[in-house]
Amino acid sequence: MNRPSAWRQHLLGSIEGQLKLATGAVLLLGFGIASLGTLWVTRQNLLHDLEADTNSINRSITGEARASLAFPTLERNRRLLQARERQTNWKHTVWLELADGTDLLPSHSEGSVPPEVIWQLLGRHNPAASNQPRETELSDGTTVLSLRQDTPIPGLKIGVAQNITAFSRAINEQVFLLAITWGGALLLSLQITSLLVKRIVKPLRQLGAAAAEVNSETLPQSQILLSDPPREVAELAAAYNALMARLAEAWRQQQQFVGSVSHELRTPLTIISGYLQRTLRRNDSLTPSQREDLGIAADETDRMKRLLGDLLTLSRSDCSRLDLVRQRIDPVPLLQDVVEQSCQALARPITLEHQWPAIHHPRQILACPDQLKQVLLNLIENADKYSPKDAPIEVNLICNTSGSTISVRDHGNGILPDELPLIFDRFYRGSNSHRQSGSGLGLSVVQLLVEAMGATVEVESHPGQGSCFCLRWPAVPHHHPA
Repeated sequence: MNRPSAWRQHLLGSIEGQLKLATGAVLLLGFGIASLGTLWVTRQNLLHDLEADTNSINRSITGEARASLAFPTLERNRRLLQARERQTNWKHTVWLELADGTDLLPSHSEGSVPPEVIWQLLGRHNPAASNQPRETELSDGTTVLSLRQDTPIPGLKIGVAQNITAFSRAINEQVFLLAITWGGALLLSLQITSLLVKRIVKPLRQLGAAAAEVNSETLPQSQILLSDPPREVAELAAAYNALMARLAEAWRQQQQFVGSVSHELRTPLTIISGYLQRTLRRNDSLTPSQREDLGIAADETDRMKRLLGDLLTLSRSDCSRLDLVRQRIDPVPLLQDVVEQSCQALARPITLEHQWPAIHHPRQILACPDQLKQVLLNLIENADKYSPKDAPIEVNLICNTSGSTISVRDHGNGILPDELPLIFDRFYRGSNSHRQSGSGLGLSVVQLLVEAMGATVEVESHPGQGSCFCLRWPAVPHHHPA
């Protein structure tokens, strides 16, 4: 699919661009119509004046011709020639066409149009030009406007020519000046329009920027204040603020509900889990089937406890109440405890390796033991879900002068490249998880707790080769308080 060009996207892809384009088109069309209308009216006035002058000359010469009909041909022609000369002046050049084919033309000293031009305008050269104005442009740049008319006397025709060279040049200059004037006015109008349009869309941009910054932490403060906005935009901003207020209240109630439910369910689940574990340890009269059923119930209870813990962690984070107190800890005992607990719960081989250089420096990280244990259990449980049966899970610790890294590696199907940026999103489950149970919260809680402890979490994965999650801590400064 072809992508639209940048200018088209700029003009048609936004309200500002569309308003500018529409305003510019209207102004350009208006200026064009005004300019063409001015030129058309000017030319029509010129033609009207020529027709009016020709009618006046026609009436005058017709009167002279009627008075000369009784005279012989030579005398009649002489009288008509005198009448023609009287009507010829600096503005109009007049000629007569008689019924016998005689043409009474002006001399070189008469009028503003040379005789050779009049000769070209004679009716026998242009029989279709009668009673229609005609504009003729000569090779030297001279422009002549002429009109031939029939007279009431049969066979007598009158022609009037006018040199409009100066007028044509004035028109051309007028067109040039109009183009400059209208062009400057158009640019100025577009500039003013652009400023007005920007003022109109500025509140919309502010509204969009405010909406883009909305998240769970800023939701209660997500109100937009506009200075002297248009009425329609003010109504939109008021509706937006009301919507944000309702969302903030709904979010507060939701987080309060999640936190309350998590607290209320955690205690009975802990009691149930304790009874199940005690029953499994102390009651030797259970049949293998009963022991298996109780084991499944205990595992599901533990899973539910972890899910409630994840929900409670996310709820506290959303309410900005996730206060973690970090301390110096040796991660090895904690890792050993997590690996031992996971081996018993998952019935899968889990290996632990730890490396640190021979130089004397403390094997410590800044973390919260309980939250770090929750992170590691989530990662190991996630690795167990997507690993083949009996495939080992490898936990590795590397400590050096630059920091410490804890990695959890599985040998499962791996993660598709386009899914890697999404795996830490809440409730996201990849394409390989359709056969596995889960809430989609484990990895989002991992990222939340790891970053709250001042560390980072990274993942490396290739389809068919498994995944490796790495938790990286910076080196612990020696002066950091315990």
